[in-house]
Amino acid sequence: VKVGNSPLLLWAYDIPEDTTPKLQKYCGVFETLGEKRLSSHLLPGLESLLPLLLPTLSLEQVLSFFPKDRILTELNEKEVKPTWCVEDQVGRYTSTPSSLSSTLFLPPSLPPQTSLVNMCTTPLQESPPSQLCDKIPPRFLGDWCRATYCIREALPLSEEEALSCGSLMALLYWQLGWEVGVVKRLLQEAGINWGYFFDHNPCEPHCNSHPNNFIVLPPYEANFLAPVDFDLAFTRKGFFSPYSKEPDAELFDSWVSSEHSELMRALGGEMANSGVTMAQTCPLTPEHRALSCALRDTMVLGYQWAYAASNRPNPHPTPSRLSPAIRSLTKAALVMTSKATS
Repeated sequence: VKVGNSPLLLWAYDIPEDTTPKLQKYCGVFETLGEKRLSSHLLPGLESLLPLLLPTLSLEQVLSFFPKDRILTELNEKEVKPTWCVEDQVGRYTSTPSSLSSTLFLPPSLPPQTSLVNMCTTPLQESPPSQLCDKIPPRFLGDWCRATYCIREALPLSEEEALSCGSLMALLYWQLGWEVGVVKRLLQEAGINWGYFFDHNPCEPHCNSHPNNFIVLPPYEANFLAPVDFDLAFTRKGFFSPYSKEPDAELFDSWVSSEHSELMRALGGEMANSGVTMAQTCPLTPEHRALSCALRDTMVLGYQWAYAASNRPNPHPTPSRLSPAIRSLTKAALVMTSKATS
């Protein structure tokens, strides 16, 4: 796993009339491998590609992917309960053992009655997006054309590929969730809290464990994502409770457990801990909005699978033939949100 930034130097502050002069104040200066973020840029960009990749999708077709308890009917219109609202998934995996030396934090396999859907097991007929798109800024038109050409070359998927990964989009969402789950698992095994604690507001925790603390790596890197923002991280060995002023392993484990829960909910679409407001894209149709929920489900399942145990085989690895097209999907998505700031 590659970290998304590397330290360059420490900046020492010279504060006039410092009330605590014996306590030196520093700021870390880092070099970052990328500026595009998972929540601000990549995910909204991928959502905006759905109508271009799947223009003939029907709402009834998408609703058939979900169990009945996920279908909501309001004013005679059907929609899907968002991923982060699925209670059995939000509440099922929020506990952490009292000792982080445990080798398994979750059951060895996903629950058989899960309400989340895995789109990697549901083949979809994707169409290559048009190279002519009025939403593309002129300066990125070359990037867009190269990306869509690569996607076009990969489609349609073979029967074997469709059965193993469902679609290019589903495969990418699974991989993104998988990579986030690997990072969270590694941090937890090492006894590291990313930055979950209560500071000035006793009712509102600070939480660094969110999707926008993952940057999108350049295409020459092995992974899609890398974690950043560890300036507020702390270890289990060095943790003192802000309440008792003593070491408190139970409180530390509770906060690490909350990190996991908050990160999973944010991957599922909950915005309170996403890190920043997502880029504004064109409103999705009901069928593509429902499909977005299915893909969020897939991302959360990928996260859970990787988080469950170290060195666990990935059940949906990217076939080498499809790897360039998956990379091109990320490029096309970032072009769609090129004006967004993080």
